[in-house]
Amino acid sequence: MSTVSGIFYDGRTWDRHDVLIRFARNGGVHITGDDIDLDLRLDDVRVSERLADIPRYLYLSGGDACELRDNNAVDSWLAQSDAQRGSRFLHRLDTSVWATVAAVATIALIAASFVLWGAPALAERAVRALPLDVDEVIGEDSLVVLDRVAFSPSTVAESRQAEIRMAFDEMVSDMGPPMGGRLVFRSGGVFGANAFALAGNTVILTDELIELAEHDEEIIAVLAHEMGHVQHRHVMKHVARNAIVAVLWVALLGDVSAVTGVAATMPAVLDSLRHSRAFEREADLVARDYLDSVGIAPSRLGDLLARLVAQCPECEEIPPYLSTHPPLEERVDSLSGDAD
Repeated sequence: MSTVSGIFYDGRTWDRHDVLIRFARNGGVHITGDDIDLDLRLDDVRVSERLADIPRYLYLSGGDACELRDNNAVDSWLAQSDAQRGSRFLHRLDTSVWATVAAVATIALIAASFVLWGAPALAERAVRALPLDVDEVIGEDSLVVLDRVAFSPSTVAESRQAEIRMAFDEMVSDMGPPMGGRLVFRSGGVFGANAFALAGNTVILTDELIELAEHDEEIIAVLAHEMGHVQHRHVMKHVARNAIVAVLWVALLGDVSAVTGVAATMPAVLDSLRHSRAFEREADLVARDYLDSVGIAPSRLGDLLARLVAQCPECEEIPPYLSTHPPLEERVDSLSGDAD
């Protein structure tokens, strides 16, 4: 027989009583203390499962309970009485390295599946449910921030801007996106030769890209690609998916910060890049269809992309899985129709 100290709660008041619990080899348990003298069988009590060194409880009939901290004594009693196999099984799982590895792997698999398939599906549904006015508000706010931290006013002549805007408006009219389209000109600054589609219907075209283009059809091709992003609401889908994935990681990992934060968010980052490439491919197809319809060679976009890469040779050296855009050769083939 082994004896351990414990605390007795009668289940009816806040009073607590120091008691002694004696475990018998036959499975019996005897609890004694001030005005307490209980002689019970194993069938009369329920023992809480062991989880590491958290205090165990003996739950008695009528709401009474005993708290005790000597888990080893409880385990020995349970082993001798050949009962409560479920409790010992949970304890073995709790202390098993392989069980821990299996649990972590299972959680990782579930989380990865959600990131790869669940989050995109939820984001699609969420964006479909959002009115287009929300896109426009977010786009306007984004432009204000970009003007403050990155862009400066365009230096392209007003007459030249008018020519490009006329071609853009004609393209928007032909495409017929529900939210229309708005073209703004900016000096690119750190972004250099570039074009951006913001949430809503705003497309930004930088002076540097206009200067880089050797033909107006190249500019139209780039704008058609950006309108592909507008048509499919790619920015909003990207924002929605990132928000959903962020909620998942916080739910799984709690307060993610510092180095742990970087490690925890890497799967989400890689998934984000993967879907960014999918968005680029989708926008390329929109551009190709439009350019075909107006008699412009889709290769015009590929020509300008190749010139952009020539300005930044190291850009094409980025591994595909760490690039937000598909490889240049793949995009050129797609635009020429070779990938069909």
